[in-house]
Amino acid sequence: MRTATTMMRTTMAPSRLLSTMAARSLPAALPVTLQTMRRTRQRRPRLLQHQTEMTMTMTMQRKTAMSTMAGGFSFPSPRKLEEIVKLDKLRREESNDIVAIWKARHAEQKGAIGRTISQQQFDLVMARSRESPLFLFPVRRKAGENGRDTDSFFVVITQFQDKMCLLTGLEEFRANPATAPPYAILNFYDELLHPPQASVPGVGQGELIGAKTHDIVLLRMDLVNTVLTKDDGDRLLQNVVRFYTNQAKLYDQTVHAFNHRQQDFDLNEFLRTCP
Repeated sequence: MRTATTMMRTTMAPSRLLSTMAARSLPAALPVTLQTMRRTRQRRPRLLQHQTEMTMTMTMQRKTAMSTMAGGFSFPSPRKLEEIVKLDKLRREESNDIVAIWKARHAEQKGAIGRTISQQQFDLVMARSRESPLFLFPVRRKAGENGRDTDSFFVVITQFQDKMCLLTGLEEFRANPATAPPYAILNFYDELLHPPQASVPGVGQGELIGAKTHDIVLLRMDLVNTVLTKDDGDRLLQNVVRFYTNQAKLYDQTVHAFNHRQQDFDLNEFLRTCP
């Protein structure tokens, strides 16, 4: 249980962490080299001040961006599972078969990644993403890729909105969050957790022959431009699930600290060590 002092800190508005990070504490041109990042770690007191400014700006920008979404902005990603599969038929499958079907369906798709989690994991992601909707991850590029001389990375921001997670580049988000193009969109489809809705007049809920509920939530990440490769998307999806579902210590020291306790979050150390 958090102390009263900690609880008071968590109610404070996050500071302008990301915009200042892009402008000051990391070089202006992303990606940055790991060598440069190690040098910036030595300026910890100054970076802490920048982190405090940056998260506040990010929170304000997120409100603007989400307001734009609510106003009718359309994402190139299915919002309902029935837009992807024949849901009534999928319900009749065994749970293990559903996992295999979902995996196989996305294995050959260049622009989409599919995974599954349990209801317990899903409930944890939803609870924690409401508490801490923002985070960031590095996307790494090795020396030799596209003519690069050194290992480098760029930063992707994750923003949760209910059962959707929007992934956007730091530079684009900092410039204008309302118009920043998404790199990818991660949707959580929880329809299989619930009794089926009757599609035939006179047939009650849960009465469809052979239909079942399953302890499965289907995840799908759609890559909506060419910035991220499928391997990038798969690593990002795994990291989102990992940091929002693993033991409380990992979540508390990273995602929660980033959103609520900037003084406890070492940005550059995280970017250096995050897989």
